[in-house]
Amino acid sequence: MISLRLDKILVVTGFPRSEGRNSEVVSLSTDAKRLLNCDDLKPYPLGVFGSTGALLNSSIPFVCGGFNGNDNTKNCYTVTKQSGIMTDPELERPVSTLLESREWAAGIVVGDFDETYFITGGVNSARQMITFSQKV
Repeated sequence: MISLRLDKILVVTGFPRSEGRNSEVVSLSTDAKRLLNCDDLKPYPLGVFGSTGALLNSSIPFVCGGFNGNDNTKNCYTVTKQSGIMTDPELERPVSTLLESREWAAGIVVGDFDETYFITGGVNSARQMITFSQKV
């Protein structure tokens, strides 16, 4: 039996890119405690749309890919309250990188502790459909 827990939605990036930077976690539960909202999360600093993402460990906003106006990106970031974006501080790079840049992909959080993101589909920079999936 498959059981899904759908009590929160991550909303981040959008179109037009200059205005689609607000980040919000929306509760679907009527009795939920206060969640992260636009006032808590810094605006997403990258002007992209068509990204995909989820809440890792039910609380860490995680965003991958998207179109920046010139090209697709293959970088993945977590969004924080303090900095707006979190990278690996030692290496100054995104927390994860996709095998191929993509936009309009879909994904789902998997694992016993919601710690892994599985991304599939989308289109690459050449506007071709991506036919493989990747565990991030």
